[in-house]
Amino acid sequence: MIDDVMNKLKDIGVDVDNTMELLGSNTALYEKLLTKFINTNPNYQGIIDSFAENNIENAISYSHTLKSVAGNLGFTKMSQISTTILTRLRAGETTGFEDDLAALTEEYNKIKSVLSVYIS
Repeated sequence: MIDDVMNKLKDIGVDVDNTMELLGSNTALYEKLLTKFINTNPNYQGIIDSFAENNIENAISYSHTLKSVAGNLGFTKMSQISTTILTRLRAGETTGFEDDLAALTEEYNKIKSVLSVYIS
């Protein structure tokens, strides 16, 4: 099953190979981390909610965490988008994030759609 997940993730641009190298080819650990991401990771929704509530401090915190978590799982595009949001927030910007949030949502949904089929 994890091989199917990894292949589907590769198909949507996830850097599975580098992640597996970092994890010492431990597919069981990768599956565990993916399961945790899809089932208990509050950071994506935290970013969305923080912007809806105009809570910039929380948006910074969630963006910082998602940047790292996504990067560690090989979700390069998600990590890059989170980094862009974080950089802009730290520079004092507080508006004009619609395109960034739309891109983040699109990427999150692509990954979630793959993971939700294979991992519960």
